[in-house]
Amino acid sequence: MSIIDSGRQWIMHGLAWLLAWLRRAGACLVSPGCWRRNAASFCRAAWRWARVLWVSRIAAISALGGGALLAGTAQARDLFADLGLSTLQWGLFFLLLFTWALIVHASARRALLNDDWVADAHCPGALGDLRRAELRALYHDPALLIPRLLGLAVFGWVVLAIHRAHANLEAAKAGLVEAAEAVRLADRLWIATIATAAVYLLAVWGRRPLRARLLTAAGQAGGEEPILLASLLPVPLRPAFFQFDDLRDVWRLILASLAVAVTTAFVLAISAPHAVSETLPRVMMAPLLFGGIVLALGEIAMWSHRKNTPFLLALVLISAALLLFVDGYHDVRTLKPDGVAVSPATGETRQIGLSEAVSRWRIANDCSTESGRTCPRPILIAGSGGASRAAFLTATVVGALIDVGTDTVGRAQYDNVRNRIFAMSTVSGSSLGAVVMRAAMSDAVERGRPDAPPCQARAEQLAWFRGIRGSAETRAGLLREYANPTYSWRDCFQLLLAGDFLSPVLIGVAYRDAFPSVDPITRKAYWVDRAALLEQAFERRYHAITRDEAPANCPDTEGKGLCRRFGWHPAPERAKAWIPLLFINGTSVSTGRRIIVSDVPMGDRYDGEQNEDQTLLPFAYDLNDFGRMPLPDDPDPKHVLAQAGKAEAIPEERPIDIRLSTAATMSARFPLISPQGNLRDRTGNLRDKVVDGGYFENDGLATIADVAAALRYHFKLDPVVIRIVNEPTKSEKVERPRKDRPPIPDEAERTPFDGFLSILRTLTATRSGHEDGHEAYLTSVLGAGESENRPAVRGKDRLYEIRVYELIPDDSGGEQAKQVVNPESNPLCRQFITTRTKMEFVSMSWWMSHPVQAYLDAQLCVRANWHRLECELREGRARHGGNCPKQDF
Repeated sequence: MSIIDSGRQWIMHGLAWLLAWLRRAGACLVSPGCWRRNAASFCRAAWRWARVLWVSRIAAISALGGGALLAGTAQARDLFADLGLSTLQWGLFFLLLFTWALIVHASARRALLNDDWVADAHCPGALGDLRRAELRALYHDPALLIPRLLGLAVFGWVVLAIHRAHANLEAAKAGLVEAAEAVRLADRLWIATIATAAVYLLAVWGRRPLRARLLTAAGQAGGEEPILLASLLPVPLRPAFFQFDDLRDVWRLILASLAVAVTTAFVLAISAPHAVSETLPRVMMAPLLFGGIVLALGEIAMWSHRKNTPFLLALVLISAALLLFVDGYHDVRTLKPDGVAVSPATGETRQIGLSEAVSRWRIANDCSTESGRTCPRPILIAGSGGASRAAFLTATVVGALIDVGTDTVGRAQYDNVRNRIFAMSTVSGSSLGAVVMRAAMSDAVERGRPDAPPCQARAEQLAWFRGIRGSAETRAGLLREYANPTYSWRDCFQLLLAGDFLSPVLIGVAYRDAFPSVDPITRKAYWVDRAALLEQAFERRYHAITRDEAPANCPDTEGKGLCRRFGWHPAPERAKAWIPLLFINGTSVSTGRRIIVSDVPMGDRYDGEQNEDQTLLPFAYDLNDFGRMPLPDDPDPKHVLAQAGKAEAIPEERPIDIRLSTAATMSARFPLISPQGNLRDRTGNLRDKVVDGGYFENDGLATIADVAAALRYHFKLDPVVIRIVNEPTKSEKVERPRKDRPPIPDEAERTPFDGFLSILRTLTATRSGHEDGHEAYLTSVLGAGESENRPAVRGKDRLYEIRVYELIPDDSGGEQAKQVVNPESNPLCRQFITTRTKMEFVSMSWWMSHPVQAYLDAQLCVRANWHRLECELREGRARHGGNCPKQDF
């Protein structure tokens, strides 16, 4: 009999069994008498199925929990729209997917083959041959089907994830080339997943008949291989029994090979997470993580049954104890405060006062106090949180503004827009965009070409939506002069931020951070935590793109790019360019206040030390405040004298220097993905912890409002604010009783678990109330009354918002402000949108697919994002230029 005939026969037998079972179940369901007669039988059957599922719990958590994560989150589904992976890499993914399913099946089956999950096994002589046969008969169906169905569920979840990714892109494929290519990719992936699932079914359902056929061919009795209770020991790994030596040796070789492969992968993942994540990036990481952890935990669960001891719970407690014992595992990474070499890109002091910063900005804009010339309106940027999505959109907007003021035509219309950008206040993901822009501008200054982006022409571009194969030739309306990261700041910023920063963090979450290896003497960990892995991922991407070299971590000392020390702002006379100030917003765990990393110290008295009323951000902590804590007059002796060796006075201040990459994670520390960051005082004691800046307020408005107030009221400048929000706008209109009243509450996001989760929902929703209040304060600061023969200016007319909208062609009707303005009328737009284009879910993660990148880039084509902003770029060249009023819709 051929393999095809055997497979066909196996499928027919399986279908016949399934139909017979469904027929019996259906007949019983419609018969009340059947329910009454078989109620006890149903309960016992349900118990047996639940019992088998419990015994297989590690495999079930991997298959059902991991699969649900893939299909249920937009971030995971976005992995299946990755146009940067080659066919070979996708083939490797399906091989890993097949391995994941086999591991799930094998782990569940192996747990059931062990006797110890049955209570009789723990009573001497209770599990005899008759009792064993009885239990095998009772548990036959669940023990046979649950391992197979768990493995099959892996493919089911992936099919669902691909389907949902396809559905999300369906409404965008006509308008975006990248979305159309991703839809075609999803169609191919769906077919490949079904084919891989078929191979899995053939392997697990055909294994037993194949084994019997091999034994018969060898002239030996095949017998029936038991599906449970085969007296299998947890360790060492070996098959239940074999009936001739050749098959046993082959099986042992396979098991040994798998053990070596899994162990090698585990060791490499711990010791070299970046190498593993760069070899198996993004979607390939999912089966590796969800499948690999089953092997170790499955064995531990089997030992739990054998010894009647909750070893899994003990493992959790050991992990908690290690994290408590390892001193400083989650400390914020710092640099030694050694002497800093002054250069064109590096100033003389760690921080500068606000008065000095304004003086430098005036010099860059040729409007110093001595010149008597009127300054342009300073531009302040407020960037919201949102991981790579926030970083990408924030840098896209700022890069586009720099580009439009760089070329000859734009310079004539808008002057040098870059010089007008005074400062950026960023939160979470947008902070990554801010530090990448700072690094790129500083490197350009260091190279003596401050107007030329530092990106290299030969850098790998497949992760960027403009770098995928074939897209440049098929894109309608591509503006060639802006499709070059060595020429365009917008392109360079996008290329730098299009990298995969997620994969190494997942390794940290799954493997490293639960069990930090520790030196028992110093209590220091041998490796860094997942926050540092995220920082290193930023550094490696930047290094590879700007150096045309292999990715590399920062050295222990100061370097270039994201390895630069934060602060040390250069004077424009030396740099030959203006570099905007940064205000990076984090949140204090102890007090809930802001912890800000900035070029300007918090509490700076910009009107002289004696005037306490003119203090910058007096209620926020500066990172360097912790280097001055506790205060010198602290009465505690241990804060005055060192405790080791000789009594030596502790310095009154311990300067805190951090890399630019670390500055990003001072703001971007969202739960699970990044832990809290420990902040220590000058004595080395733990003083506070920093978490994501979005806990306090997610849009950076609170900080930028105080900066705007200082510029307006003390320095007599007329600032404007560009607020960049990367969260997609809701299609339905927000209902309000009146314009001056808050929106009507909506309980659409409630869950059955609100009794437990309502406090978390409240903490998250509180941000919107904070944002509304800070926006109201900001607009009150930006407004101006009538003066100098100039009409009054409303505060909201000085606030410009960039949001994520549905892309609506200008000839399709609908709200005019939300329509697309194509490139011939909009210098910031780079593609022609002729069809209504929408993404329901715009993934927020430390990686973005190419369609998401293209969708964000196209937002600068929307009239609501560009029309008023273009007016400001033109009119704001002079302080008393024309007004650009906001339309009320």
